[in-house]
Amino acid sequence: MSTEFVFVNSTGIGKPRGPDRIRIRSRCMKGKNTREAIHPHVYKGAKYTLSARSLPKIPDHISEEQWRHDSPAADRLARPKSFPSVQTQAIRDDPDPSKSNELHFVYPKLNSRVLSDWSLLRLADDLNTDSYELLSTFLSYNATKQTTFQLEQCVDFDIVHDAHLPWLFQDKAFLHSTLLAVAALQDLRMKRPPSKTTLFHLKKTLGSLNHTLGTSWGHHADATIWIILTLAWLAAMFGDQAAAATHMTGLRRLVELRGGQEYLRQQPKQHFKLICLDLSWSMYSGSRPHFSDESTSWQSVIVGPLWTDHQSVKALTVTDLVGVRMATIYHDLQRIVGIINDGVDRGDPIKGDLFQPWLASVQNRLLLLECDPDNPMSEILRLGLLAFLSTTIQVPGGCMTYPSFASTYGRAWRAVEAPTPEHQLLLLWLLIVGAMSVLDVSEPWVKLGWTESALAGLAWEEARHRLEKVMWVNCIQDGLGRRAFAALSC
Repeated sequence: MSTEFVFVNSTGIGKPRGPDRIRIRSRCMKGKNTREAIHPHVYKGAKYTLSARSLPKIPDHISEEQWRHDSPAADRLARPKSFPSVQTQAIRDDPDPSKSNELHFVYPKLNSRVLSDWSLLRLADDLNTDSYELLSTFLSYNATKQTTFQLEQCVDFDIVHDAHLPWLFQDKAFLHSTLLAVAALQDLRMKRPPSKTTLFHLKKTLGSLNHTLGTSWGHHADATIWIILTLAWLAAMFGDQAAAATHMTGLRRLVELRGGQEYLRQQPKQHFKLICLDLSWSMYSGSRPHFSDESTSWQSVIVGPLWTDHQSVKALTVTDLVGVRMATIYHDLQRIVGIINDGVDRGDPIKGDLFQPWLASVQNRLLLLECDPDNPMSEILRLGLLAFLSTTIQVPGGCMTYPSFASTYGRAWRAVEAPTPEHQLLLLWLLIVGAMSVLDVSEPWVKLGWTESALAGLAWEEARHRLEKVMWVNCIQDGLGRRAFAALSC
């Protein structure tokens, strides 16, 4: 033990102040607890290397003192200038939370008592005050869950599949990826480029992750997929498509190493977030899904009526409007939406292990179904259902943009005629869903289509009642729908 003495002030109440307790503990524990964390899974596997382009390098003007960690000089390049894939839309930002079911951030400042209590815990890495605040935000509000994956409000995923707290103490990469996610979402919500804090935790995450993947057990550590999933989502949100593609490829390889579809069936919550990422990536790039089961059956996965006793309106059927496969997919998703709404109304949400296989089957079939040139209604309905699913994925301060998908959506919508009331209602639903997700409501064809529609002169409540005949997730889409309706009606 060192023979040097350190003096602390006495407050006279028998307990040192928080900063003094940190100093005392630091002196007493010097040289202690230097062992490496023990990981439960030790297997062999091929190394997965992240692309260098996936790492926004640290700017030259930031000193080592600012970062409080050593950093190789070769890693310092310019920070990203923008995040073009995130677009602010007026219909996504409503200052009055009472008009929407969407959840909003609250970021508290921590007092010294809370910070001193954090200092008594041995996390996977040393943190500064700002990082403790980010961690407190994550644990108190679970901000990443509440703002991005909206369906988690309506589905009961087993709490066992959300027990990630121990990884904050065991896995350095997971700790920094968690702080990275909270810091990055703050940047997005404040409509600013990645902050120094965000870039710092990105660098630490990638460095620790590559170290983990260089071991024989890294590919099979439970935290690894969650870390790369976080990186992939953030790359997509900030417009780094090259990095997102790299992470997607790595995720697919890791899932294959863990057992493929059989592994995903045992992890419904992880599977849910992977297919959400798959949907977003496929809509942006036009590529085939990464996590689909190529042997997916085209038969219905749900047996039951097209509407339930709790639904206030009779569901619109499309058997006579589109092909058999498209009609089957549509009615399956319609049943799922009805079950979700019933569960929320009863206070007994659908279980994740039942919901996830249904959703995965519907999404895979939508992404794999080929366009029928002889039935334009089938194609626009396929695109509309994908856009409908995308409304359950929301980005703070903006929305994901899919330029190519939006262009295809517009051409397909304009190619369809509406000779019957059923056609007309379906096209109106498709226009509203498109305005909620992928379309620019200022485009002339969108305005013209709305002006000539039967909903243009109605109040929102009556219009919503008609939209429910197709499908509508009340707890998620009421706020988005109301704002899209208002924007179209201007």
